[in-house]
Amino acid sequence: MELEQEAIRRAHGRSLLLVEGVDDKHAFFHIFMRATGREPAFAIDSCDSDSGVLERLGSIVVGVESELAVIGAVLDADADTGVVRRRQSIRRLLEPAYDFPETFPVDGLIVKPKRSRMDRDRLPTIGVWFMPDNVRDGIFEDLLRAAMTPEVDRYVSAVVDKAKSDGIATFRSVERSKAIVKTHIAWQDPRKKDLGVAIRDRHFENLVPACEPFLNWLEALFGQWTA
Repeated sequence: MELEQEAIRRAHGRSLLLVEGVDDKHAFFHIFMRATGREPAFAIDSCDSDSGVLERLGSIVVGVESELAVIGAVLDADADTGVVRRRQSIRRLLEPAYDFPETFPVDGLIVKPKRSRMDRDRLPTIGVWFMPDNVRDGIFEDLLRAAMTPEVDRYVSAVVDKAKSDGIATFRSVERSKAIVKTHIAWQDPRKKDLGVAIRDRHFENLVPACEPFLNWLEALFGQWTA
């Protein structure tokens, strides 16, 4: 774990991936390791919340973090916000300084500074990915559910839903996928709480195929920094 933490903290050139929480940071690190067999060649930084990610992006637009060349941001699009509202908030935040497509691409947003800006050379390329797939409302755990076998997902989901309907479980409806994923992990190894460790230890059989669109976006955004 200490080696993982050091690899995540290490500054790799001028590229950075922003994520909502510490658990996400560990998870994305291990997703990249599982898919490529190597450490990501970009730094990963957690921002404590979705609003923290948006605040960091805002500081970049005004040039506070001008040393960055490429920055990515991963945000949940859960039922409280939804992918449509997420798109609107990102457009409002970035469009004054960045060229936006008419519609958000399903394979992940990547935008460059407007050519008309005097200071365009100091602004980084920015990419945004809305979990789970840029199309549906959802969260990171929905992507991990897609990495479970269909049989396992159906079984665990049925148990979790029964616990909820019987009043045994009290999680909110928007947290259903979190409950399913964490129940699945607990059944494999009750000692595990960290999503990254569960990914490292291969508790999600179909991880790489399920994450392929997300990994393709990382490659398109960071380019040489994923090499």
